[in-house]
Amino acid sequence: MAEEYSSDTIIYTGVDTCICVENSLREGFNNGYDVILVEDAVASSWSELHKAVLMKARGSLGLVSTTEQLIDMLQTTKRGASAFRLSTESL
Repeated sequence: MAEEYSSDTIIYTGVDTCICVENSLREGFNNGYDVILVEDAVASSWSELHKAVLMKARGSLGLVSTTEQLIDMLQTTKRGASAFRLSTESL
């Protein structure tokens, strides 16, 4: 679906961090997308696995940000989300 909009970045939120969210995040990453996991917009009933997914994502898959950081990053782009390019300098 992202290719329909010429997107190169996918932002992830949802439940369950260590099952659905992680699988979707890996799918996006494996298909060449830049991925952002919004850490305060995901949840799991397994707190240790939740933390592990955040750590793995931060260490090897993409960016992990808070909602506030993401909003600030998007607002600093000149044309909004359509002009956004993933950069660790943004966080």
